[in-house]
Amino acid sequence: MKIVINNAAKITKRPIRWLRWKCYQHMAKFRDIDYLEVHIQAHGQQPTTYSAVAKLGVPGHDLIVKTKSEQATSLTKDLFDSILRAVRRNRK
Repeated sequence: MKIVINNAAKITKRPIRWLRWKCYQHMAKFRDIDYLEVHIQAHGQQPTTYSAVAKLGVPGHDLIVKTKSEQATSLTKDLFDSILRAVRRNRK
């Protein structure tokens, strides 16, 4: 499985590494996922709102998961939970 993370928000590497590690750890059991693309952006000045869009390459149509948060660590945790939920829901 190939994981591509586009960090346009310039958040620290720790939440990004955590997300990548958890995806590799849990996605090994879901063999039908070809790739995962994550795009992280920042919106606004005070407080900064982060948004993330994940695109999962599965057979058939790709799955798209979106999340928003004001903290980078909670954004990555919420995104990972949403990714797992989407994969379980669309599993055959």
